[in-house]
Formats: sequence, C-alpha cells, structure tokens
Amino acid sequence: MIRRLLGILGKRTMLTFGLVTFLVGALLATVNITSRYALKLYVDDQLRRIPWDLAVYQQGAVNGDRSLQNHIANARGVRQVESLAFLRARFPEGGEVEVLGG
Repeated sequence: MIRRLLGILGKRTMLTFGLVTFLVGALLATVNITSRYALKLYVDDQLRRIPWDLAVYQQGAVNGDRSLQNHIANARGVRQVESLAFLRARFPEGGEVEVLGG
C-alpha cells in the first residue's frame, strides 16, 4: 500500500506530509502541556494570595459531606474555616459546558 502511494505521490511528498504531521502533533502536545502548567501556576498564585495558616485539600467530589470541615472548625484554636472548590469543565463542540465529577 505504501509503495503504491510512494509511486503515485512521490517520496518527497510523503516525507513532507510526515514531517508536517509530526510538527503539528508536537505543537498540539506542547500547547496542551503549557496550558495545563499555566493554569496550575495561576491557581497556585491565587491560593498564595489568601492569608491562611493551614490548607487541607480533598481530591474528588465532596457531595455535601462537610464532616471534615466541621471537625476542623471544632478544633481548639481555630477561628475560621472556609471552603474553596475548583470546578472542572469540558467544552464540547456543541457549545454547552458539561461539569465533570471529581
């Protein structure tokens, strides 16, 4: 199959197509990694601006369970407990945003 394509299109065309395909894939991978890193830096910067003494992270959905928050609030010396959540979203081609769990 590849020999037939090489015979029809030529070796130069196939090499150019392969190179362009590789470069586009590398560019998309780089943009994906860079955007995730930039988002992480932004979130970390915003969290650094909040004046707090201790941060407790919970990965995954809370689903209305505030027992950890209540436990921390009842600890001796704790004056204030706050909750902060990050919403992950997926942007489909249809335009409507869907909320992802976790």
